[in-house]
Amino acid sequence: MSPEIPDKLYFKIGEVARLADVPPHVLRYWESEFSAIKPKRANSGQRLYKRADVELVLQLKILLHEQKFTIAGAKSLLKSGKKVSITTEKTTGVTPAVSRELQTRVKIPLSAALQVRHITSSADVMLRQVKNELQALQKDVDSGNA
Repeated sequence: MSPEIPDKLYFKIGEVARLADVPPHVLRYWESEFSAIKPKRANSGQRLYKRADVELVLQLKILLHEQKFTIAGAKSLLKSGKKVSITTEKTTGVTPAVSRELQTRVKIPLSAALQVRHITSSADVMLRQVKNELQALQKDVDSGNA
């Protein structure tokens, strides 16, 4: 789940770091790697991020930290113009590798790949439960308790 972004014009680096739950040095590094993140500088030298910068930082956090994209992979995904879903693995049960695999093989948007994997994941859980119940029944039959 994405954090609620306050309704204001500019954000200091510490505020953005708290919203994204990353240290400020990570934000400075991402600035050097992703040209789309361009905070203004106050007269004091303080970085001032716009709302669009904050939204991009949150997307990068999802791609790099939760979906385990590489810097190069995140750059290419953002260059392609695809919108990154802010839904995370923690809420959908999606593994990053499967999500990327679904997206590249089927050529569907990332958000749709997440939904497909979530449905598949739910079916996998139900099948495992049925398998466990059948194995328990088989043990009972084999031991003569049924």
